Amino acid sequence: MPIPHHQFGSTTIAKVKDSNELRQMLVDPLFESPCIVIKPNWVSTDRAEFSDVESMRILFEALDSRITVTESYSLLRSMNILNEGMGFRVGNREVNWKWLLKGEG
Repeated sequence: MPIPHHQFGSTTIAKVKDSNELRQMLVDPLFESPCIVIKPNWVSTDRAEFSDVESMRILFEALDSRITVTESYSLLRSMNILNEGMGFRVGNREVNWKWLLKGEG
């Protein structure tokens, strides 16, 4: 069954629920390349600016290529989220990106 979608020039907008539906939508010859580089969106923790694990899983399962995931300088942007950088837990200790960059992690 075809996936409902909207075409705007070379841009396709569709709602897919799994990797099989996404695979049906990936018709560009680019997706047949033996290696594909993916740059997830990890700009901030906001939903619209963050590639979540479920979205990434569906994309990886839909591609039949060798996948390379790359990242750029978003760590520097993430340090501005809070005064001390984005916080996270290591063991039972609350730390932040500055702690990691000091070489303590």
